[in-house]
Amino acid sequence: MNKNKNKAEINDDDDLYLEFRPRQHLFTNNLNYDIALKYEIHRAEGLDNPNSYPLVNNRIYSAESWIEPDEEKIQTNRVWGLPNPVWDEECCVKLNRFWDVKFLHVEVLRHGSWSEPGTSDGIVCVGRVRIPLPEELYASKGGRFGLVRVVGGELKGEGHIIVSMKLIKCRRHTHQSIW
Repeated sequence: MNKNKNKAEINDDDDLYLEFRPRQHLFTNNLNYDIALKYEIHRAEGLDNPNSYPLVNNRIYSAESWIEPDEEKIQTNRVWGLPNPVWDEECCVKLNRFWDVKFLHVEVLRHGSWSEPGTSDGIVCVGRVRIPLPEELYASKGGRFGLVRVVGGELKGEGHIIVSMKLIKCRRHTHQSIW
């Protein structure tokens, strides 16, 4: 790209290139390493408002997460907890295509909900979120992120999930992290 181009002459493809160019060095400078996202799903809060279900005193939940839609989802163990299940499970996912990778997607699932409309396997999504990934290698990001769920065809905010994450370098083919 010509450095003397003024901003008006740069097309959308150039803008996309400029936006992700600073991160490209993380993925291409060293062929011995891959970049991975190491993250921990700690817990959820405020799921399935107990006031709405006064006769239910406990439920089984898991969390599913993924980076890219065409990749396999990672699922936590199933745990009991209403309204605040705790997982404290760590995951590590290799990032294959840095230009497409912007979010960690997480869904909280309730198991054993056979009477819930629209489910044939007893599993219901009670909240989902897209969390922006850290921008820099070894940068940490974490917090309490609001969940949304579909109720009557509309999105409704209900509950939160607590997640922490970090971009790390891994030795290629072993996925042993380098700190």
